Amino acid sequence: MSKILLITGGTGSGKLLNKAIANKEFSEIKIF
Repeated sequence: MSKILLITGGTGSGKLLNKAIANKEFSEIKIF
């Protein structure tokens, strides 16, 4: 099961994105 992380602008999105990349939990990351 692939996880897709959708990020819409916000204060916490930067930290969330860095964490997701570090953990490689998501197969696809989309930033809006």
